[in-house]
Amino acid sequence: MGTLRLSMLVLVAVWCTTASAQILVTSDVTGQPGSWTYRYSIENIGSSTIMALALNAVGDVSMPTAPPNWEVFNNNVEGITRVFWGAEDLPFGVAPGGTVTRFSFQSALAPGNTQFTALDDQLSEWHGQTVAPVPEPASLCALGIGTLFLWRKRRHAELKAR
Repeated sequence: MGTLRLSMLVLVAVWCTTASAQILVTSDVTGQPGSWTYRYSIENIGSSTIMALALNAVGDVSMPTAPPNWEVFNNNVEGITRVFWGAEDLPFGVAPGGTVTRFSFQSALAPGNTQFTALDDQLSEWHGQTVAPVPEPASLCALGIGTLFLWRKRRHAELKAR
């Protein structure tokens, strides 16, 4: 089975109560059933520096990685795995207007909605949810062509049997 590539634009703006702090989390999920790689980037469209990100996932995750000057660790409590990424120091956080990429992990869990929490340099905490990925157009096209081929093959076999 070839590699299935799913892409998603996740989330949305999340507002903290004290300022117009907002983040946009973008995700790219690649792999095949039982072996998925999740990659995230964070874009800061707010006014304070993002210093940490945590994602909740059901099931085990492996090989979490972080961008340069960020640390990563994960823990599993009662079947919920939380992956934490934290900037080592203020200059390495996601500054207003900036984007940081290369947050990733692997999981057998199929892509779906994921809860996240972000923390900025003012200790404001934001909560949000990623959105389940939708197959990109090329994947949908391949799926449609494959379905059409199987339908035609079955139809041809039925006509031949008559």
